[in-house]
Amino acid sequence: MLATFTTVTAYLLQFKYIALFVSIFLSAAFVPVSGELIVVGAGAMVASGGMVLFIAFSICLFANVLGDVFGYIIMRFFGNKYGRGFENKSKTFHSMGTYLRKRPLATVLFSRFVGFTAGQINFLAGLTRTPIRAFILGDVIGNTICVVLYLVTGYLAESSGYSVPGVAAIIAGVLFFFAAISFAGAVYIERKKA
Repeated sequence: MLATFTTVTAYLLQFKYIALFVSIFLSAAFVPVSGELIVVGAGAMVASGGMVLFIAFSICLFANVLGDVFGYIIMRFFGNKYGRGFENKSKTFHSMGTYLRKRPLATVLFSRFVGFTAGQINFLAGLTRTPIRAFILGDVIGNTICVVLYLVTGYLAESSGYSVPGVAAIIAGVLFFFAAISFAGAVYIERKKA
């Protein structure tokens, strides 16, 4: 992991904000690359003075949301032709689709905290025609919390001398707390609407 972190940081050093936007957008849209690791690298760059915090945060959040919405839109418009079989062939996709129909805001929000499900939820939300407002609201809230926590992880790892895994373990606890509170709040809001 340290070698990957060093590679990401070197890539960000050379191309800075353009590399940050492109890599996060692609990881959010469809490329199976860890966008979280890229945001941690950006946090380290902020701590070392290589990036400005507000600009790094804005780019990370915008690229994440834009990539997620791109995945959603692709499946919303082309899903009937190319993606319909996914939901019926997989029990996991079927159960995620069912929950997404019942609680779209909570599902999208919670999926931002479980990195490997975010891309699947983006596609599935488009495929099941989840309301765009619920999708974007859950996506923006979840990505805002995640981007802040991953930037802080990189910042603390670089500025304090702690190892990235050590800081990440602390942040994971905080992330779990925020995920649980956000999920409960989203479920409450959706139940209140019904």
